[in-house]
Amino acid sequence: MLTVLLFYFFLLALWLEIVLGFKLTQVTGLSLHNIAFYLLFLAWAIKVIRKKKIFEPNRVNKYILLLFAVVCVSIPVKFLLNEVPDISLFKEIVSLKGWVDPILLFLILYNTINDEKSSRWVMAGLIVFLVVTMISAIGISTGLFQLGRLKVVHGGRSEGFVEPNQYAAYLVLFFPVLFSGALFADTKKKQILFVLLIFIAFVSLLITGSRGGAISFVFATCVYLFIFSRSGLIRPGVLILSLAVVVSILGASTFILAPKNIQDLVVERFDPAKAKSADEYTSGRLTLWSEGIKLFYKSPIFGHGQATFIPLMKKNFHIWGNSHNDYLLYLVQYGVIGLGLFLMVLWSLFRESWAVAKSAANQRIRCLILSYIVGFAGYALAMFGVNVIQPRFLFWAYSAVVLRYGRLYLQGEMSAEVSLA
Repeated sequence: MLTVLLFYFFLLALWLEIVLGFKLTQVTGLSLHNIAFYLLFLAWAIKVIRKKKIFEPNRVNKYILLLFAVVCVSIPVKFLLNEVPDISLFKEIVSLKGWVDPILLFLILYNTINDEKSSRWVMAGLIVFLVVTMISAIGISTGLFQLGRLKVVHGGRSEGFVEPNQYAAYLVLFFPVLFSGALFADTKKKQILFVLLIFIAFVSLLITGSRGGAISFVFATCVYLFIFSRSGLIRPGVLILSLAVVVSILGASTFILAPKNIQDLVVERFDPAKAKSADEYTSGRLTLWSEGIKLFYKSPIFGHGQATFIPLMKKNFHIWGNSHNDYLLYLVQYGVIGLGLFLMVLWSLFRESWAVAKSAANQRIRCLILSYIVGFAGYALAMFGVNVIQPRFLFWAYSAVVLRYGRLYLQGEMSAEVSLA
């Protein structure tokens, strides 16, 4: 349970620093968030010493290590190209730490969660964090309360703990597990609770005003219906139609019950006629993407080095903005090699989760893993329109606990079969 307690402390530190702006010290590297992370890393180190084993085997580890090596190599590439000013080794190390921390969290959790009970408690922590952020977003949007740094932005759009587009991608990641909780709950009370959470999640997604989030949600819903019907967990035909109708009703009722300023925001954001051009409708993304491709052509194999997209856009095109596309960001900064390995990491996550889902006989385990796959699909699509930064911690933690939970269950199942034999 030590990992569970340390993970809860990590989530609390993350929320305190991002939402309330809490600072433990002014010393670089000694933030509350970093201390919580160091403690988790220490727990992993102690386990490594005791068991003399660094990694629990899975399909993801090798691609993570290869991608890490490419990102490390991008630092000398950046120095050699010398395209951006004010380069220092210290800044590059800090930037590298910022990139690797979420992925390192995956490795820590996957290698320190030892039993199914701990898996369930970590998953519960992720759901509680989700609920807290949804209530926060709704509260500041409706003016019920003010909370730290959270604010209403861009004509009424609200954030749960990060800016609206990132928050929408985060919501899409967890929507499917809420759907499954409502569909497969073993008691009426749990079913009612999950339906309530779905409604709150709909409101939260609506007030982000994120077009990319809406597209990702629709896509994830279609993937959910397809995967769960093909897996035999829900019957095709009438049940699928019923679920689609329920989702539509919830979405429509959320819009109708929303305050008028939110309704106006949604109409304004989603009506193409309100924009003068496709570029304006995408908030300048088309320009960013086209210029970003030009940067890629200048160094297609190894890229320009980490944290170079923004300064290169400013230097070459007098545009101040990030890529608003994580895949393009990898392409420009780490080249085709980096993007290829990033895609292999994502593909290995899918392969690992799909393999566990196919092997698990327990319906609860299969529902959890398939829900993760669906949320992962929506999240991966959302990354085409936004740079996901802080929610990466929650994505990698979610990935770790789901995959580890599934593997622990399968190991227990196999051990039982062996003992019976």
